[in-house]
Amino acid sequence: MAGEIIKVYNTEENARAGGTTGQVTVGTVSSNGGAVYNSTATVPYFIGKEYWYRFEANTIIQGIHIDWDDGEDNSLEKANLEYILPESAVNYAITSHIYTKHGSFFPLIKAISVEGWHSKYYTNDANPGFDKLEDLTFHTGASTPTAGQNNLSRVRAEKAGSDKIPHFLPSGRPPIGILKADSKRIYAGLDNDVITGTSPLIYAYTESSQSTLPTVTIQATGDESNQIREYSGVPLQTSTTVTNWAASDTTNDTVPKGSVYGAATNERTTITIGEADTPNFTTTAATTWSHGTAGSVPHVNLYNSSDTSAKFTAYVKHAAVKQVVSFKLLQTDTSNLGSHWGAQAGTYLRMYDSAGQAFYWWFKTASSGNGSAEPSDLSLIYRKEMIDLTSAISSSTMNLATAVGLISTAIDNGVSWVDHTASPQSTDFCTATRLDRTSNCDRLALPGYYNTGSFYRYWNGSAFTSSCTSTTCP
Repeated sequence: MAGEIIKVYNTEENARAGGTTGQVTVGTVSSNGGAVYNSTATVPYFIGKEYWYRFEANTIIQGIHIDWDDGEDNSLEKANLEYILPESAVNYAITSHIYTKHGSFFPLIKAISVEGWHSKYYTNDANPGFDKLEDLTFHTGASTPTAGQNNLSRVRAEKAGSDKIPHFLPSGRPPIGILKADSKRIYAGLDNDVITGTSPLIYAYTESSQSTLPTVTIQATGDESNQIREYSGVPLQTSTTVTNWAASDTTNDTVPKGSVYGAATNERTTITIGEADTPNFTTTAATTWSHGTAGSVPHVNLYNSSDTSAKFTAYVKHAAVKQVVSFKLLQTDTSNLGSHWGAQAGTYLRMYDSAGQAFYWWFKTASSGNGSAEPSDLSLIYRKEMIDLTSAISSSTMNLATAVGLISTAIDNGVSWVDHTASPQSTDFCTATRLDRTSNCDRLALPGYYNTGSFYRYWNGSAFTSSCTSTTCP
């Protein structure tokens, strides 16, 4: 909007220039035009802040008389009145004013000519009333005159819709806090957290979305000198500039200025897993660390600070615990054992230890023919053991209880074999001759008693010096 009789500026210099630089926005608020208000434009409009007001007339004037509408009422005794003199023979006058309360203010203004003639009071046509200055109810039935020219009142409301005489709507705001800080205390009450770090830096931040932002002045002091130092011209940062922070921003846009950006140093973080694996737990359950599917095993995803899409997945290595394995024998008729259990069918049992190594047990169900020979699939396997079930078979019928006992005993006894280097190996603790503390068997275990939960033996650092002794662990 242009052509207002009253214009509001942020500085006296801008008010004297009379252009649009530094002018507070004029627009329509609540259907009332000519409103000077706090918009999203660069120049805000607040209470408690000094602004400069430029009053323009259509000829050279002696002065301007104004009721700011922020007194107790509009009477000559209680109104906030001001008489403004121009500095020379011009058609405008400039003064400053500070509104100290929130609300809508409809000023009443009149001009005094160089001959000393006083005009009527002029005001915005949306002025809700000024009955303490003049009560028109007896003459017109209304407390205010109609918009436009009238012969009844010393107040003239401008024509409806012309909005050349504005009204003022300054916004309220919290008191301005001054941040004074040292390395231990913040005095202003804005934030009482201690500023910590090896070399803490301060920058100014705003949530404004304006493309052009002002600079600020920051005062700071440090431990080394205790001298307050003022840094002027510090630019305001936004969410965009902070996200795209560069080394030059650390040097130029922070306090103290001249700081040097350095590469980040590695930090170590310890993550403690509160729950270990559960003994006798179903290994496919999602809550166990022994879950059979890699993607379902509990794990930790690590991301770097600049790329949250690429992750590094860390799985947890944990000590093995005993697990229950169910193995069911459903076939009691041995007439078909040759085809189901024999060498031609290649039937065997495969199990894995905590390191992922596979162990095999195959079943001998006959003295000759099918069921008496090792399955061909295991011909190149070292870690394998035969379980002789012939003693559980009588007259083509298998005694399941006996067979289960034979299988259980064989598995509990472990597997003994000779590897490709012709070295004897064993998973049976009671027959083992070597004890290592690494997965690749390159470091012998430390001296001490070792326990499986069912048996214990003493290891002197190079050999077992005792046989297995039965025990029961809680």
